[in-house]
Amino acid sequence: MKIPHLGKKDLLPFLIYLYLFLPFVLFLIGWTKPIVSIPVLIVLAVCLYRMVKSFPELWLPKISRENIFNIGFILFVIFVWVYFSGIGGFVAQNSDHHYRNGIFETLVAEKWPVINFSTERFGQPTALVYYFGFWLPAAIIGKLFGLTAGYIAQIIWASIGISTPIREITRTTTYTATRMRNNETIELEPKDPLERDVYRGYIKDNIFFDYLARRNK
Repeated sequence: MKIPHLGKKDLLPFLIYLYLFLPFVLFLIGWTKPIVSIPVLIVLAVCLYRMVKSFPELWLPKISRENIFNIGFILFVIFVWVYFSGIGGFVAQNSDHHYRNGIFETLVAEKWPVINFSTERFGQPTALVYYFGFWLPAAIIGKLFGLTAGYIAQIIWASIGISTPIREITRTTTYTATRMRNNETIELEPKDPLERDVYRGYIKDNIFFDYLARRNK
């Protein structure tokens, strides 16, 4: 089985890049003029394609009842964790959430780019300037289907963001733990910078805990 036009590629890294790509696409469309957004989108599309072409072999999990149950359970735990963190506003939130709820609701209610044309406070129109990329996909849902749907989409979007790197982290840490368990010298590191940082951090932490365990024997 192949991804059309890409050959055998790793699907999960592609989805991770796509997850990061989408908010920036929405920002370009909503906040910049076509003379800026169209060329930049073309460049980004080419970059995304080239990254996908350089991915390793396609990873497909074995379809079994146990795997489906395990994956479903992990996704359910992540969803519950995100839900009770306060994202979406369906449970108690700390004060920090309230400010961000206001920004999200402004993104849903107002035309993009969000500009306050009142000159009463600053003497000139002011624009909404904030790191609001995370909210843009959910804000689109909110514009189409209402604010409640937007908040639900915010929970789903956050859950996806937490879920997508899990396989990469698990693959790296499992490999490292296996080498350490077998008392092998770890010679090679992953080439990807993010994966390499996770890899190095895991090795450092496990060497430290192994030292404590040996000392306390």
